[in-house]
Amino acid sequence: MKKDYKQLRESLLRRTEQSHNSRDSYGGFKSIFKEGLDVTFWDCKEGTHLIDILPYQAGENDPYNKPGDYTYVLDVWVHYGVGPNDDSYICLAKTYGKPCPICEHKRELQKQGNVDEDEIKALNPKRRVIYAIICYDSEKEEDKGVQIWEVAHFFMERHLSELAKNPRTGGFILFADPTSEGKSIQFTKRGRGAGNVEFIGHKFVDRDYDIPDEILDQVPCLDELIHVPTYEEVYEAFHCRKLNECDEEREVEEDKEEIVETEKTSRRTRKIEEPEPEPEEDVEEEALSDEESEGQTCPGGGVFGRDIDELSYCNECELYDDCYKEFERLEKERERQRKARVSRRRRK
Repeated sequence: MKKDYKQLRESLLRRTEQSHNSRDSYGGFKSIFKEGLDVTFWDCKEGTHLIDILPYQAGENDPYNKPGDYTYVLDVWVHYGVGPNDDSYICLAKTYGKPCPICEHKRELQKQGNVDEDEIKALNPKRRVIYAIICYDSEKEEDKGVQIWEVAHFFMERHLSELAKNPRTGGFILFADPTSEGKSIQFTKRGRGAGNVEFIGHKFVDRDYDIPDEILDQVPCLDELIHVPTYEEVYEAFHCRKLNECDEEREVEEDKEEIVETEKTSRRTRKIEEPEPEPEEDVEEEALSDEESEGQTCPGGGVFGRDIDELSYCNECELYDDCYKEFERLEKERERQRKARVSRRRRK
């Protein structure tokens, strides 16, 4: 059978164009960035790197800066592995102080107790930072111009914020200053794969040049690149069903409860009325002791076993699992104390 080379070439051309257009795609899962962006994302490979971080003006979606203020980093919290497609969503609670269905679900599981700790930990949002950079690793990299880099806060911004503190004056080094007063940043990335990567050797390098205006004009507003979802969107992706379906189920359950309650009331009215027993006196609960954990100290400055998931440090803390176990132990102890005190009051 003779091949139709015209059709073959047309198909190959379409596929080649598709491959080019998706060259910066994150794959099948949904990322925190908007689709169809005309930007280049930097792939930070193993090795030593030298970059400049570029300033830009914040927009409406920046959680820490007013629109129009100059900044150099977008700091957000992200839920990963959401739904069957392992999508990623900005955490509305940690980033913007709004209700987040994933965080709500996590709190419900914690209240139930006896829940897999890994399941709880998987629901924690991860702190991420986004920069606009120029990379000087090679002439080829430098020719790419402005690139967008998303990385864990723990790997980069935590180190930069420490370096930026001037030990002599107590002030801060403005490393993102686009003039020669700013600093380039050198660091080394080691390892591959989840749990095997480390970023080390962060240091500032003096600059003897200004970043040209034509480069600065190319820096996009980073918070305009991200997709800020609605509560309904995250809910439907996480629970794999629409929010109104949950509302309908809740209404059905409420209707069932109302019917049962009506039947109980109807049966009671057909019986001979009997004097109702006097209600027990309300027992005021005393303040339960907030027992301190023994031999452990929170490295984030909080109280070990009590302030879990309340500090930004919790996201990267190596003692998270131990802290959660202590949290459960203290909760059980407080519940035991409460029941014991209520029981003693009733016997008096």
